[in-house]
Amino acid sequence: VSFFFNSSEYKSLSSDINEPAAGRVSISKNNFLIFSPFLISRSFYQRAENFKTLIRIKKIFRPFLNICYSINMGYREVEWKKLLEISRQTLLFYFECGKKLEIDTKKLNKKFLEKKATFVTLTLCEQLKGCVGNILPKFPLYKDVINNSLSAAFADPRFPNLEKDKLNNTKIEISVLSKPKRIIFDSTEDLLKKIKPFEHGIILQSSFHQATFLPQVWEDLPDKRDFLTNLSIKAGLSTDAWQDPEIEYFYYTIEHFSE
Repeated sequence: VSFFFNSSEYKSLSSDINEPAAGRVSISKNNFLIFSPFLISRSFYQRAENFKTLIRIKKIFRPFLNICYSINMGYREVEWKKLLEISRQTLLFYFECGKKLEIDTKKLNKKFLEKKATFVTLTLCEQLKGCVGNILPKFPLYKDVINNSLSAAFADPRFPNLEKDKLNNTKIEISVLSKPKRIIFDSTEDLLKKIKPFEHGIILQSSFHQATFLPQVWEDLPDKRDFLTNLSIKAGLSTDAWQDPEIEYFYYTIEHFSE
């Protein structure tokens, strides 16, 4: 299902309802890395040669990263915990009652009523088990989380449906996306210069072909050319299609948090 907007910036960009975000998703935080009592800036991370070591550091300090990122980006800890609670309640309710969870909006934080685009990622023993979402805001934040929680569990074609006895050990991650912005470039090298690894999620758009990678995917594909090659493949195009000057690119940033 695709939705089209009248805005000239988004006129060719579909909302990608229920589009899986990536083949693999690792836990990441884009703004700061916590190491001992110090903060390591993103610029240091991007210049670092040993990506795998830093990724391991980030996983060790994962709970602290969630708090740091949430405070820095605008969602307080109590707010992102509530969103994660809504996601888990959605899955529990579906297993018990076989239908979608309904929430009294009068009791919700006003932020949850704003239209936002989200992705919900499910992992079991650090292995991806579902990742589905939207790239354009269509529903209120709480409803988008409900919809994508169900889709990640039961409508990601890459994985079997989530089983009830595995829910307790399944971890939930929620990504809230900013509105995509078009990348204006005049050459392949110019495009590569304007893409910021570990910060930008990228959308590739070519006629009826469209795909996106969340910023988390940079951990598996830190090289820009490899990143765009795999994004082309995901969109159903050839490996070098990303260099076609007719292809349009958009970028977005995320706020994300996990259990």
